[in-house]
Amino acid sequence: MQMVRYYGWYSNKTRGRLAKVADSASPAPAVIETDDEDTPYRKLCRMRWAALIKRLYEGDPLLCPKCGGTMAIVSFIEKRDQADVIERILKHCGLWNRPVSRAPPKATGPPVQPVLDLEYINDEDFLMAL
Repeated sequence: MQMVRYYGWYSNKTRGRLAKVADSASPAPAVIETDDEDTPYRKLCRMRWAALIKRLYEGDPLLCPKCGGTMAIVSFIEKRDQADVIERILKHCGLWNRPVSRAPPKATGPPVQPVLDLEYINDEDFLMAL
């Protein structure tokens, strides 16, 4: 049973209306433009990243595990919704394999219903089995 009832300023209706007004009044988030130019600062950040990973995992992240050669950083994915960028990178590297859609499995007939046999057991027999 609900013991406290909110009305007026604290009611759900008022709080919902105020939240809608606050959401519509807030300005749109500013779009961050990134500069794709390879500046010395960006190169330094990459070197620091590689050194940090090297110290943390005790292995060089830019070394190929198969052949031991040096790998290059292709791109940094900074936003969550950049599926098109990921797809372009993987297509360029020849690693984009979209799964082939397939038809649903063929029906083999009506589903088989298992036969369940019920057997009555006395309470005494059940307790003796424990």
